[in-house]
Amino acid sequence: MKKKLKRYLIIGGAGFIGFHLSKRISENTNNHILIIDNFSRGSLDSDFKKLIKKKNFKILKKDILKISLNKIPKNFDYVINLAAIVGVRNVLKNPYKVLILNFEINKLAIQIAKNQNKIKKFIFMSTSEIYAGSLENNLLKFPSKESNVISLQKFDNPRSVYMMSKIYGEI
Repeated sequence: MKKKLKRYLIIGGAGFIGFHLSKRISENTNNHILIIDNFSRGSLDSDFKKLIKKKNFKILKKDILKISLNKIPKNFDYVINLAAIVGVRNVLKNPYKVLILNFEINKLAIQIAKNQNKIKKFIFMSTSEIYAGSLENNLLKFPSKESNVISLQKFDNPRSVYMMSKIYGEI
């Protein structure tokens, strides 16, 4: 009996987590993967170049915010959003831009998922930074569970915008 073909769209999949996730998913040749990434943080190193050579793997080197929705296929079973403006330097240099762009990226990823003909699951990757305020206020228990209380950091910390953009995504 032939296994059913599964199609994955991984937005922002050129980073560390995206690479390893894609590598694992691509081990099953019935899984087909498309990564959309602008490579602002990732690179086409030798391991990534090996992955690209697989027949069940494709990459589109584009900024997700600059792609027309009608250019994205509608046959994905899974849409996984790993994309975000990250990096302490980026956040400190322009926190408002990080907040707005991460909001826009997630909004677009959700719209892409909603446009799919028969989507099975939309997956959003968050960050442990959402628990920074909980850690500061001694509310975090270890080992941590996703059901831990989230307490916000003081808003005068420019890094809190990244955390807030991820909390928004989770909601």
